[in-house]
Amino acid sequence: MSEVKAAMKKEVEEHRGEICIDVLDLVELVDFAEDDDDNYYVVRTLKDGIYWMSGVGCPIWLKGQLSEGDYNRLKYWWDLNKR
Repeated sequence: MSEVKAAMKKEVEEHRGEICIDVLDLVELVDFAEDDDDNYYVVRTLKDGIYWMSGVGCPIWLKGQLSEGDYNRLKYWWDLNKR
């Protein structure tokens, strides 16, 4: 297993289910996936559902960056609205 793949899988295990930012969209980290070309974060948006985000970029993790109360409110509203 490549070092990049192992690092991504570890990151997914640590952050699965958390809300994060992919470029300018809020997404929820769901899982890890791969194909012959790349490694991916599997994420869910509120509008478009699940998609594979290239491992070339990296999500911006919000848990620990926002206050605990702000993050918990964001997660609460996310869970109410996700498909």
